[in-house]
Amino acid sequence: MQEFARALAEKLNKKTAKSIEVFPLNVEFKFEAATILDDFEDKTKYLEQIDLIVCWTCDEQQFEARGVYVQEVERDAELFDGASTRLEFGASFSTQRTVMVIVLSDLIKRLESEG
Repeated sequence: MQEFARALAEKLNKKTAKSIEVFPLNVEFKFEAATILDDFEDKTKYLEQIDLIVCWTCDEQQFEARGVYVQEVERDAELFDGASTRLEFGASFSTQRTVMVIVLSDLIKRLESEG
């Protein structure tokens, strides 16, 4: 009987999809992060629906030319592990908000240099 009780307790303590709290997060995957700006213009994507961009490259000049403030993120201040850039969308957009960016090519270089 003790064995059954122990097995039942282990089963009840295991994490399942239902036991984990959900953190709603909308991630956009792009080769070049700045192409999201075209999606906003075409209204195929909406800024309000994006929390994080994961991309291979990020042309900061394209963002700045369209009125987006680009700021480098210090490693100890990362909201998302691996994020290197914060995009602050201002008044020229449908909503004012911040979107974090993980630039995979930069992340790989950083991880290689850290060993």
